[in-house]
Amino acid sequence: MEVDLSVHVKEREEVALDGCLSTAMHREVPVAQYAPAEVKKALVGNGRASKEQVSFMVRARLSLTEAPQEDAADALAVALCHAARRPTAPPPAGGSSPRPRATGAAKSWADFIAQNPDRLR
Repeated sequence: MEVDLSVHVKEREEVALDGCLSTAMHREVPVAQYAPAEVKKALVGNGRASKEQVSFMVRARLSLTEAPQEDAADALAVALCHAARRPTAPPPAGGSSPRPRATGAAKSWADFIAQNPDRLR
């Protein structure tokens, strides 16, 4: 009896992703997934943007001195998309209005903490 253990690369990626998602769910870790077009739209404003455009925006938004490698740029783009999509705080008890934002831009961490004491844990 012979068993073929070779699996196509795409299938291996799917198996790895399934394993990660299963583990996260088992451990009750929140998981978010974004379609490539959603990530591109969040960063560039166009869901059909090129990898070069996405890489440029990652570099610009993070003030990087040089462009990250392609895989790193993709990962950073997803992280920036997630940060833009996640709610900043749960709605206040008894209402659904968002938390008011600080009016002045913080110039240092000390300023940020002083302006946003409710964001500390």
